[in-house]
Amino acid sequence: MKKQNMVLCAADEGYITKLASYYANLEKFPYLLWYFADVFRLQEFMKSHEVGVLLLDEAYKNLMEDTLKKNVEDIICFYLTKDAGKENREKEGLYLFQYQSANVLWEKMIQKEERIQMVIKEQDCTAKSELIGFFAPVGEGEKTGLALGFAQYLAKSHRVLYLNFDGCSGIFGGKDGQMRLSDLFYFFLQSSERMLVKLAAVKKSMNGLDFILPSLTYQDVSQVTGEQWKAFIDAILQSGQYEYLILDCSPQMQEVLDILELCGKVIIPYYREGGCIKKKEYFEQMLFCSHREALLRRIQWIQWKEKILLPANEEELLYGELEPYIKEIQWEE
Repeated sequence: MKKQNMVLCAADEGYITKLASYYANLEKFPYLLWYFADVFRLQEFMKSHEVGVLLLDEAYKNLMEDTLKKNVEDIICFYLTKDAGKENREKEGLYLFQYQSANVLWEKMIQKEERIQMVIKEQDCTAKSELIGFFAPVGEGEKTGLALGFAQYLAKSHRVLYLNFDGCSGIFGGKDGQMRLSDLFYFFLQSSERMLVKLAAVKKSMNGLDFILPSLTYQDVSQVTGEQWKAFIDAILQSGQYEYLILDCSPQMQEVLDILELCGKVIIPYYREGGCIKKKEYFEQMLFCSHREALLRRIQWIQWKEKILLPANEEELLYGELEPYIKEIQWEE
């Protein structure tokens, strides 16, 4: 059964990030977690996402009244209150005293709502997010086109985030001033919790696929160390918001092979022409000689059978156009 969305929303950004961090790091948690400090971003989120459980600041109750009335049968809504006695005194609505431990809050939610107990029993809570990498060491080989097509295919039935680490990638465009991968990484350097809050604001969606606008320059990518990228990726994984992260990796990244080693699968498309075959053989030999046999075993080479003409506008790229190649990709759901 696919995990439902649980959303936390409170005006105190520090409080809500700490609460979300606690739930995101629980070994077994039956929901995909989202959190907002801005109630208007929550309203935008609910236009395109189904919410199973909502933990809402009491101060936002009136603003959310119309939205909740439309979804009264589908959403379990708890109100966070600063009145310590209200959770026992109030008969209408589910109230929880805000300033108690996250563990106690969760236990009270379970006690008050049988539907949460049912989800806990029914959901497979052991599944973890997976990384699938795309790389092009032997020539571009339309790596990004295949990565985007495969990501959209997965997004039909899974929560997927696509990250492109190319400098000057030329995809998605984006207006000047829009936040990009480099901006999200900047927030990560300040605080991983703050970065996760910003993630909801920075991400875009296309055909059901979430993505972050890529960086504009090579410097934004190449100046980040491999260890920093690994910690950044791990913070997104630990949030529990996505089932799959698609990493469209770039040779410009420092220690890119170390990052690829995090992936359960690495896809490398190539053309059987020119020097690509020799480059492929050299790359495999280099991995073997550098004692990266484990990475070598996880690589799947996808050979283009003909020259692929992908649309200039990536929003026109549908996974169906690449279906013969996507079907070749071996991955475990």
